[in-house]
Amino acid sequence: MAFFAIVCALLIEQVYPLPLHNPVYHLYRQLADWAARNFTAGKPGQGWLAWAAAVVLPTALVAVAYLGFESVGWLPAWLWSAAVLFVTLGFRQFSHHITGIRDALDVGDEIRARQLLAEWKSVETAHLPRSGIMRQVIEHAVLDAHRHVFGVLVAFLIGAALGLGPAGAVLFRASEYVARYWREQRKLGDGQMADTLPDQAQAVWNWINWIPARATAASFAVAGNFEQAVDNWRQAASTPGTIASTDAEAVVLASAMGAVDLPWPLALDNQQDLARLPAPAGRGPAEAADAAGGVSETGVEAYAAPEVTQAAPAAITVGMQHLQLLVGLVWRAILMWGGLIALVGFTSWIS
Repeated sequence: MAFFAIVCALLIEQVYPLPLHNPVYHLYRQLADWAARNFTAGKPGQGWLAWAAAVVLPTALVAVAYLGFESVGWLPAWLWSAAVLFVTLGFRQFSHHITGIRDALDVGDEIRARQLLAEWKSVETAHLPRSGIMRQVIEHAVLDAHRHVFGVLVAFLIGAALGLGPAGAVLFRASEYVARYWREQRKLGDGQMADTLPDQAQAVWNWINWIPARATAASFAVAGNFEQAVDNWRQAASTPGTIASTDAEAVVLASAMGAVDLPWPLALDNQQDLARLPAPAGRGPAEAADAAGGVSETGVEAYAAPEVTQAAPAAITVGMQHLQLLVGLVWRAILMWGGLIALVGFTSWIS
């Protein structure tokens, strides 16, 4: 039943993708705002109450509803699982952005590509070179694939194995959303946002994401260049990704980069990263960074492999071929997960 619920949700989403601004997301955003306003009053312990109201409450309601439907019959339970997965899975929520940027770069329209990237992730793109655009697209695509597809599938399967139906998928998506949303609200200067609330939500998200992140990283490693992915994975703990918000997501990013033949660590995006760059004799960090690929106003044009940043640094340009490899990697990983779930379900059914 889990396999067919996943297939049904993915097929519906391909035909009718859930828009970013939809009633379900709007209602959940209101719940997150309500929890932050009513369960925090400056005391650290109350932050956990706000998180429970925003995450545990909807998760519990979905689990109770599933158990109720299951008591009626398998069909209502299956329909409920497929409906919840349709809302929590979001492959088309980021794939069309990638397609648009790729098409713009194919015809040489870098201005359009920068505009689409800025609309997608609200990042500064005015001075990004072509390679910088590709790097940003690949990084964001990897993390969105984890947060909206693979992580959701892993959490859903764990919840289903525990007899809670799609509750695991809701727990994963809700915990990721409130950690990111409350952090953004604090940056915007929301006076009702307690200083510790986003940090507490982020800490719980790190814990919840531990298993799904490593399952996603393993999927990318198996579906791509396994040796390079594993090597990147080993380095990720000491050199986290530039846009990954957690060490777990740095593992996902590192594995995906290796799977498409890119080295780790990632490109250098800020002065703190420049300071970490090993400088050849007689050169400072800034000169070493220039030798490794050249720094633009807002990013770096190339990935510098750590083993060649000493005497004679070399650079690997991030190009269209890497984006095409990433698209194929994601689809192979999805097919691999589908085949694995189908095999397990068929084995369970015949036994």
